[in-house]
Amino acid sequence: MSNWKVDSKLISFLDETIWNSYYKARAFFDVYSYITKKGLFIIINIVITILGLWLVTVTPFALIISVWPFFTVYREFKKFHEEHFKITQKKSCDLSNLKLNKDYSNYEKFNFQDQWAAYSNEINTQLLSNNYQYELFEESYEVHSNILHFLPHILSEKVKNSIIFNDKKIRLCSDLLSDMKELGLQFTDYFSGECTNEAGCNEYKSKENRILSGPELWTEAETILNLNEIKNKCANRIGAQTLAMTLDMHLVILRQSKKSAQSPGKLAPSGSGSADEKDLKGTDKNFNQFIIHTMERELREECGLEKIKKPVETTKIIGFSRILNRGGKPEFFGFSVLNIRKKDIKPPKKEAIFIDGTIIEKINTYSPDKFIECLKNSILKIKEKNGAESFSFPLILNIIFFIQYIRSNPKEFGIVLKELNDKNKTSKKDSILKKAFSYFC
Repeated sequence: MSNWKVDSKLISFLDETIWNSYYKARAFFDVYSYITKKGLFIIINIVITILGLWLVTVTPFALIISVWPFFTVYREFKKFHEEHFKITQKKSCDLSNLKLNKDYSNYEKFNFQDQWAAYSNEINTQLLSNNYQYELFEESYEVHSNILHFLPHILSEKVKNSIIFNDKKIRLCSDLLSDMKELGLQFTDYFSGECTNEAGCNEYKSKENRILSGPELWTEAETILNLNEIKNKCANRIGAQTLAMTLDMHLVILRQSKKSAQSPGKLAPSGSGSADEKDLKGTDKNFNQFIIHTMERELREECGLEKIKKPVETTKIIGFSRILNRGGKPEFFGFSVLNIRKKDIKPPKKEAIFIDGTIIEKINTYSPDKFIECLKNSILKIKEKNGAESFSFPLILNIIFFIQYIRSNPKEFGIVLKELNDKNKTSKKDSILKKAFSYFC
């Protein structure tokens, strides 16, 4: 039995190592094929190199076949590096002085450890009660020509410390304002967001004295531009986060790995990421349902729930904000009720390069009157163990919106807690009966 334990640990380690190696190789290929536009060229030369190494066993001359493509790729990278990578960058945005656009009169700015966001309690309330519709535009977003010269430097710097892939994403090109009923969506990709929104607080200067000012992509005269005013300056890919509660009243918090592109090494919500094309399926142009699909997909992927039948009972959208440190990027926040217990939360090995563990904290009440106090006590426990600096900005915002939702909707949240309590009792009885049945049979 002990031998099996050793073997299972080895298998687990190898599984994790293989996934890590795959993700690193894929990130490198995605970045360099994107910035050089020579993805096929790289693949062909890699295949020739592998074929040459295999033929070395037949004839020594095959060594030339394997080495030559390697140097061809290296020469291309060196040439490209010399032409595009001699760029300097510096921070160039004082977010504390930024003013909100007149259309954002019901929004307010929020600051936590030099991280800034703009949000509206009125819009957050509307997200709970209104079902927005969306229109998906056929034309995909393309990075503005002014940014293209700086794109290789921005992406190559990012991939040095993070694992990023150029997946197809969805962008928001309409503002969430009081009178809005339909929102515009457009296709984009992950790298477009890295070169626009994520570069929104930096200034870049090339050796030819060409300058890219990040703040000019999303602000004007120290005022935040509307999403529809930004147009093709920023990708504005949609982000989504959700805090999840298990059947046995545990709050699920994840720790991002050091290789995570966002909030590396910090505590994050139970599920977080960007909206994918596949999240649009089955939504029938219902914007709220589209955002919920995104939240629940991220939750299933990151908490290891993909093989469990209906692991998420319900998800509510409880908040929206524009993240100013990320070029005014649109971000949605939710609260999810799970159909599973604490023991079922197991982030998969393939997510290990992005997730460095879980913190699952007990909330010791089913009473809506006492819930906020118990939630705050649980958050304080996490803070004492990990430090305030360990909390990511999205997690802080998610907690704030969660508390605001509970205070604004005490009856609705009371029903949620009662249903959780009833299901938990039923689940416990079923578990006891199964154990008794297996014992006697």
